[in-house]
Amino acid sequence: MYIRAYTPTVHYLSPPVVYHEALAELWFDPKSTMNLITGLSTDEMPFINARIQGALIDFEDHVESTTHFSGWRKTRVRGQVGELPIASNHSLSMQWETGKAVVLDHYALHCNVANTSCYEARTVPVIFNVSSNTGYTSGGQNLTVYGHGFGQGNITATVDGVNCTVTQHQERSFSCEVAPRSAVSVDNVAQPGSHGLRRKDVRKSGWPAWSHLDEAGHSEHLSMHFEAPYSNGDKLGNVMSGFFVAPKTARYRFYMSCNDKCILKLAFDSTLPDQKTELLSNHHATGYRAYFGSHHYNLISQWVNLTEGEAYAIEGRHLEYNGADHFTVSVEIE
Repeated sequence: MYIRAYTPTVHYLSPPVVYHEALAELWFDPKSTMNLITGLSTDEMPFINARIQGALIDFEDHVESTTHFSGWRKTRVRGQVGELPIASNHSLSMQWETGKAVVLDHYALHCNVANTSCYEARTVPVIFNVSSNTGYTSGGQNLTVYGHGFGQGNITATVDGVNCTVTQHQERSFSCEVAPRSAVSVDNVAQPGSHGLRRKDVRKSGWPAWSHLDEAGHSEHLSMHFEAPYSNGDKLGNVMSGFFVAPKTARYRFYMSCNDKCILKLAFDSTLPDQKTELLSNHHATGYRAYFGSHHYNLISQWVNLTEGEAYAIEGRHLEYNGADHFTVSVEIE
């Protein structure tokens, strides 16, 4: 028998697309369950575990026996994803002393534009390193790609637009032979690559400024959606950059929320990635994913026309002073 007050709910995994060793946040509401949990030993957590398709999420560095989750509100816990088979749909689960949490499908499910494929969590291969980043137009070079998720095979690889024929593969690496290329590669120009965005994480001892985001020497991470980690610290900044590949020819509208300041830019010409136009600029703190209700804030763009399959350079910039930092960009298709 389920008692509503003591049945936690799982809202969603953020990001919903993950890879081996990625950090992800599980958003949930513990309801009144925390009132029942007492006398935990130092190696226990307030909840028993959370899983992606049966594989445990590791919360060791983020949750302790003394961690408290407020009830009757959406909260989150950060953990590291372990080894999972590559699949287009994995289920989420969360176990408490009172039983399993209920997964709210209307929050947890994500679907493609055609609404033909939906998932709670999806796993993809990840590349950590390549044996060489230079080669020859004559081709014939053998590359070894290191990462995770290559054991199932069925790998199609390209290097700067030319085929790289896979010669062998295993779970953590694969090798391929690069085909000839008619011309040398274009250097120092951003080009579409793998899925995800590059997130530059800028930390400062004082208040950050827009100019600090262009400084070298800061850490970089792979982000699988256009959202910075929630409540990740104070006196920081994020630069999220990559390409938006339009899934269909249509009009698009972009949404943005942040604490404390953020800017969104888009290159309307897919052949000129360095010529970006400012779509949105907000200099006020908003609620998390709160796009509506703040009419004096610039959070929703005008409609823009984009062409199916074209890769448009996109960049978001974010400054956080103090408080619960966040930065999210979403998109609507007409």
